[in-house]
Amino acid sequence: MENLSDKSSQKYSVGIAVDTGLGNFILKYPLLKLLQNDKNIAKIYLISTNINLINQIINYFNLSGLIYINLISINDSNIKYLLLPFDCMPHNYLIASYRAKINTRIKHQSFPENNIVSKLRHIRQTSFYPNTTYVPLLASRHETDLNLDLGEALLKKSIVRDNTVKLHVNTDKSVLEKFGIPYPFVVYQMGGANGTYSAKIWHPENAKQIIDGINNELHLPVVLLGDSGDKKQLVPYLDNLPKKCINLINKTTLAEAIQIINASSLVIAHDSGLMHIADALSKPLIALYGPTDIARTRPLKQSSQIVVSQNEYTQIMYNFNCTEADLEKENTNFKIMSGLNIETVWRAVQEAINKNLL
Repeated sequence: MENLSDKSSQKYSVGIAVDTGLGNFILKYPLLKLLQNDKNIAKIYLISTNINLINQIINYFNLSGLIYINLISINDSNIKYLLLPFDCMPHNYLIASYRAKINTRIKHQSFPENNIVSKLRHIRQTSFYPNTTYVPLLASRHETDLNLDLGEALLKKSIVRDNTVKLHVNTDKSVLEKFGIPYPFVVYQMGGANGTYSAKIWHPENAKQIIDGINNELHLPVVLLGDSGDKKQLVPYLDNLPKKCINLINKTTLAEAIQIINASSLVIAHDSGLMHIADALSKPLIALYGPTDIARTRPLKQSSQIVVSQNEYTQIMYNFNCTEADLEKENTNFKIMSGLNIETVWRAVQEAINKNLL
């Protein structure tokens, strides 16, 4: 294995696998900023099979010198070190990296339990991939720090950690005019996970009650945001919405959704890409949590607060113990988030509005 401490001052190129979701990609910002500020790194390649997602969000990072390519193009790059975060598809990238003759891979790895069988299994798995540095996937660690762990392993030195995630948005008032959105207003995300899974979703009928209260007691309109997958997921619940509810689910581009979030007075969202956008924009945010590992994905800004569903599923995904796909089989009638009561959410909404608008 190459000694990472021998890189000297010669400039080199780094690749990062970013085949991931919107929220996970946004949380790569601190790592990208760290690498951009290192004088020895000549180029940073973002590698993904979903170039469209990167194209839509990368300009908001306000970072220069990022090059995005698809996995096929990795053979034509001059990448010397390849970073493999836990949320990419490591097997595909590992194989491609050897074909492209990339010197060294730096990969997140869950280390074995303290028994001989687990340790032997770990040795067998890791021995297949020479010239690979394994970085521990630590529990109770925020995703931004997990990503920075890869950067620290690459640079082979202690780093000053800046976990700040920031999106830079130039205000475009024409978006609000296009959709007839009056100011001030609240953004609500009823769906999540692009409609694929529902384990992190609070029952939409509960959401409608909160929206009705915002409309009639706080006298504020509510804008619903989401994509085509969210629309399919929520079809049975989108009829008979409160009158001051503007349903823009599957009606905006991502750029328009970002403009709407940026102009809002409050965002209510599940653990999702839209939640991380609101947090990165430092908008007042109420994040609805349930099974997710809060330590790993929580919003970090002081403008954000977390409201947690309290039942047997609370943080059941801690330290990668299970996935949304695993939980989907048990989520009859949205029971996984059923420990979140309407009164708790409503109280958080009232406090947020009183603090930020009154």
